[in-house]
Amino acid sequence: MDLKRAFKIGLHNYITPGDSVIIGLSGGPDSVCLLHLLNCVKKEMNLRLYSAHFNHMLRGAESDRDERFCEKISQELGISFMSAAQDIKKISAKRKCGIEKAARDGRYAFFLKCAQRTGAKKIALAHNQDDNAETVLMRLMQGSGSEGLSGIPATRKISGAEFGMRDSVQAILVRPMIGIQKKEILSWLKKENIGFVVDRTNRESVYLRNRIRNKLIPTIEKEYNPSFKSALTAVASILTAENNYISQNAQKARKKVVYNGHIIRAAYRILPQALRYRVMRTYLAGKLQGTRKMTFETIVAADEAAVNGYSCNLPEDRRMVCCGEYAAVEAVKKSGNKGVPVVTMRRIPDRTVNFSGYDFTFTRVTQKQGLDLKCNGSAYFNLARVKFPLTLRLKQPGDRFVPYGMSRPVKLKKFLNATGAPAIILADREKILWAGLCRIDDRVKVLDGTKTLLLVSAKRVF
Repeated sequence: MDLKRAFKIGLHNYITPGDSVIIGLSGGPDSVCLLHLLNCVKKEMNLRLYSAHFNHMLRGAESDRDERFCEKISQELGISFMSAAQDIKKISAKRKCGIEKAARDGRYAFFLKCAQRTGAKKIALAHNQDDNAETVLMRLMQGSGSEGLSGIPATRKISGAEFGMRDSVQAILVRPMIGIQKKEILSWLKKENIGFVVDRTNRESVYLRNRIRNKLIPTIEKEYNPSFKSALTAVASILTAENNYISQNAQKARKKVVYNGHIIRAAYRILPQALRYRVMRTYLAGKLQGTRKMTFETIVAADEAAVNGYSCNLPEDRRMVCCGEYAAVEAVKKSGNKGVPVVTMRRIPDRTVNFSGYDFTFTRVTQKQGLDLKCNGSAYFNLARVKFPLTLRLKQPGDRFVPYGMSRPVKLKKFLNATGAPAIILADREKILWAGLCRIDDRVKVLDGTKTLLLVSAKRVF
């Protein structure tokens, strides 16, 4: 295989003439190969190239050696060189995250800063076919779906927010060598007499990827399939096409089933399961900050809750809550309410309050002749008997209230089942005031002598 020719033929999928490109340069064989290959087409394609090296400070003198090497080869090729160093081990301990994640976040944030500084829109990385195969196998072992098993994307948009940056800088990651095998890279470097540095930790089976690369894949190639990495790459290619198709249809489906941040359950239920999972995944991604916490089990639990009409706990103190034909993710207030989402008001609020798909308005009014106390979607309460604070919440096990016109308490669950009313409760410090937005408690009813009333109106917003 003529690697240089193959690289040049496929490069148009990643880089266009006149581009400014940041090259992630570690000093290893892959990134050194990418640096030289791009330098070969620099004049022909009128490219502005910049090399960027991030020193993780994890290997002492070796890390400094790699940085000096990268600067030297960049200068020899006439390519502008940029570098930065961070104590990743210390950062990992401070943030209480893995070293790999801390290193990745720091490295990508640095690349984005380089892109911002130079005006480059592309960041070229040297991932190859072997890296892709390792990624697919690692994600298979972790139970990923088709999106994860699609492997490393050849191109991807990234933004500073992904890596903890305050700046809204964006760029496109490109991987022009994703279809090239590692052995082809090493062979070309040897043929061209191009040197590189070796990271000794790549030989250590400390991290999962290293164990897969150094032990598992060689065993499979030796005992089962010598073309195993090519087979994994083919699987990733097939799943990429299928995943793109599902993603496009999921985007269309989401527009039909998600309105104003809420899932329309009737429309959601009739979707094929594969589309439901994908719609739910994208929906939760907009509600949860840590997408790594969004496991398959989380998606399945949220899906079943939306389909069957019940609630379930989610990461980050969130909860999937169903109200009639709608489902939504809401924050769980940490208090003595047994994890049920609540909104607490210590006085009559002077603005609209949103809860579980409804807008609530609260107004102090004076009783007068001809006042309609049976207005649909609203309720009047004897303000003198209301004990603040007020709470909007969902029903809890054991809830009871005295329905208007009755003298004894009844089980709220039985009342809601009989009326089909939503499981939304307005309560004060001592009792339920309004059950299911359809019946007030008899203890706060308006009497002939009642002067000041509390009017509460509820309007469905989705």
